[in-house]
Amino acid sequence: MQLFLPPYRCCQKLAAVASDWTLWMNVEFRSSILKESELLEFIPLLRGTTKAIATRGFVSHSPSKIHCLSEELLSKLRKTCYALRSFIAEEHFIDAHSVSTMVLS
Repeated sequence: MQLFLPPYRCCQKLAAVASDWTLWMNVEFRSSILKESELLEFIPLLRGTTKAIATRGFVSHSPSKIHCLSEELLSKLRKTCYALRSFIAEEHFIDAHSVSTMVLS
């Protein structure tokens, strides 16, 4: 079992910077490939003022649908980021059978 703590939970100075809500208005994650579990780690840092999120997934590296974005993640984003206007999910799968359209609207 690998234990992983995000850097903002280890260092007080980094935690102070990470808690600055102005840094989380336009979130750009496309520079690295993220699994859903890694995206869920960042939800506590997002705010109601977050307006745009861009992510990149695993489609080009793993053609199977095991890395789908779940209804749970999309619901948490919707509840946490109520000012969200743009969600770019490049190279992610979203299983239309398991995600209701209410979550996406």
